[in-house]
Amino acid sequence: MNNRKKGLNRLTRTCLLILLSMTLVFMSACAKASATTGSESAATTAGTTGAADATTVEKPTFEFTIADSKASLTAYNGSDTEVTLPSETDGTPVTAIADSAFSGNTTITSVIIPDSVTSIGSQVFYGCTALTSVTLPKSLTSIGEAAFYGCSALTSLAIPETVTAIGGYAFANCTALPEVVLPKAITALSECLFYGCTGLTQYTVPSQITSLGDGVFYGCANLTSLTLHEGITGIGQYAFANCSGLTSISLPGNITSINTGLFYGCSGLTAYTITDQITSIGEGAFYECTNLKELNIPESVTTIGNYAFSSCTSLTGIKLPSKVTAISDSLFNGCTGLTQFTIDNQIASIGEGAFYNCTNLKELIIPESVTEIGQYAFGNCSALTALNLPAGITALNEGLLSGCTSLAAMSLPAGVTAISAKLFYGCTGLTAFDIPAAVTSIGEGAFYGCTGLTAFVIPATVTEVGQYIFGDCTALTKVEIAAPITVIPANLFYNCTGLTGFTIPAGATEIGENAFYQCTGLTEMTIPGSVIKIGANAFANCSALAKVTIPANVSEIDSTAFTSCAAGLAIYGAKSSYAETFASENSLTFNAQ
Repeated sequence: MNNRKKGLNRLTRTCLLILLSMTLVFMSACAKASATTGSESAATTAGTTGAADATTVEKPTFEFTIADSKASLTAYNGSDTEVTLPSETDGTPVTAIADSAFSGNTTITSVIIPDSVTSIGSQVFYGCTALTSVTLPKSLTSIGEAAFYGCSALTSLAIPETVTAIGGYAFANCTALPEVVLPKAITALSECLFYGCTGLTQYTVPSQITSLGDGVFYGCANLTSLTLHEGITGIGQYAFANCSGLTSISLPGNITSINTGLFYGCSGLTAYTITDQITSIGEGAFYECTNLKELNIPESVTTIGNYAFSSCTSLTGIKLPSKVTAISDSLFNGCTGLTQFTIDNQIASIGEGAFYNCTNLKELIIPESVTEIGQYAFGNCSALTALNLPAGITALNEGLLSGCTSLAAMSLPAGVTAISAKLFYGCTGLTAFDIPAAVTSIGEGAFYGCTGLTAFVIPATVTEVGQYIFGDCTALTKVEIAAPITVIPANLFYNCTGLTGFTIPAGATEIGENAFYQCTGLTEMTIPGSVIKIGANAFANCSALAKVTIPANVSEIDSTAFTSCAAGLAIYGAKSSYAETFASENSLTFNAQ
C-alpha cells in the first residue's frame, strides 16, 4: 500500500518541525561566509612582498582594504602559527578586521591584535580549530556575529571593558571555553552566544544583563548551574535547550511566559514547579525532558502550546490548570510513562496526536465536555483496551485509534456519520465491529491491518466505501456488502489471505485494481452481470483461484487482472464474449456456458 502510512508520516513530519525550525533559527548565522576582498583601493603587506618569478605573484602576508584613511585587514595568507597583526599599513592605521579574515584557518594557534583595532567583523576566526589564544586590544568596541564560532581549542578570552556590542553566535561551539567575563556595557546576551559551549559548567548571568537571546545556552550539555537574577525581563526561545546537565533552574519574577522550546532536551530535570507569575507555556517547552517525573503547573497558566510535554517519557501524571480548555496538538506525544489519564471537565477539544505513541496508557477517561478530537489523537496507544467517546462527538478524524493493538472492541457515538480513513489502522486486537446505523461512509484503510477481524458486514446505509479498507486483514474469512456500491474499490481486500469466498454486490459495475490482490484462499469467483470492467491486478497472486465466471457485459479486462493465479485457471463465460477473447489472448482455458 503505497500511501497507507501517509497520515502517520504526516505526524512524524510535524513532530520534526520543531527540530527543523530550531536549526533554521539558530544556525543561519553559522554558515561560513565567502571571503571576498572586493575592489581594493590599496593593498600592502606586513611581511614579504614582490614576485617569486616573472609569472607567479606571491600573495602578501596580510591583505587590506583602505577607506577614509582607515585600513581593514581582509585576509591572512601567511604560514606562521603565532600571528601578530600590524597596527598600520603604509602609514594608514589598521582599525578593523573584516568579515571572515581568518575563517577556516586551522593552523594558527595565537593572534595578537594591536590597539589600533576597534572592531572585529563577523566570522573572523570561524572554524580556527587550533586557535588557543587571542589577545584583544583595549581599543576594541565591537565583536561581530560568529566571530569565534567553532574555535574549539580556545580556553580563555579576555574581553576589554571598551566592548559595547557582541554579535550572535560569537562564541558558539567554543567547546573548550570554561568561562567568558562580559564587559559592563553589554546588557543583553545575544542569540546563541554560547551555543554548544560544552566547556561551560556553571554560569551566573551578570547583573547588568536584562535579556537572554534565542538559544543563548543551547547545547551547553555540561552546564550544571545557571543563576539568573531578578533584573532579567526577557528570555528567548530555546535559551536552555539541550542543557542536559541542568537539574534545576529558577526563572526571574518578571518572566511571565515559558518560551518555545525553553527546556527542550533538558534531560537532567527530574521535577519542576512552575511559579505562579507564569501565564503561558510555549510550544515544545519541555519537549524530550526524558527524566522529568513531576511537573506542577499553577492555576495562573491559561495556555499550553503544542508538544509542550512531548516525549517526556518519565512523566506519570499531570494536572492541567482549570483555565486551560484545550489539549493542544501532540501535547503528550510519546509520553510512555503515562498509564492512566483523566481529562478534566473544562476541556473542550483534544488536538492532533495529543496522546500519540503513549504506548503504556491503559485507561483514558474523556469527559462529555469534549466535542472535538484531532487526527491520530490516540494513535499507537498500544496498551489501551477500551475507550468511551463523548456523545457530542460527531466526527472521527483520520487515524484516531490507529495502532491501538490492544483495543478489542469499540462503540462509536450515535452522531457519528463516517468511519474516517485509517480509523482502526493496525488495531490487531479488534475481533469484531458493527457499523452504526448513522454511518454512511467508510474511509480509506479504515480497518487496514486488523488481523483479528474474522467477519464483517457493511450495511445498506453505507453509500461510500474507500480503498484498502480491509487490506492485510489476514484472518478475515467472510465479508458481506449490502451497501449499494457500484465500484469494488482498489485494494479493498489487498492480501486478505483468509478470504475463501465473496459475493460481489449485484449493482457493481467495476472491480478496481488490486481489489483482491493476493487473496490466496480464493478458489473461485463469480462476477455478476452488472460488471463491465475488471482493473489491473484485480485478482493477481490469488494463487488458488482456479475458476472465474465472467458475464457477457464485461467489455474491459486488464491484462494483469489474473496474473499468477492457479496454474489451471479456467475462464467461464458466454461464447463469443469478451471473456473468451481475453482467455484466448492470455492463453487461459475457456469454457463456454
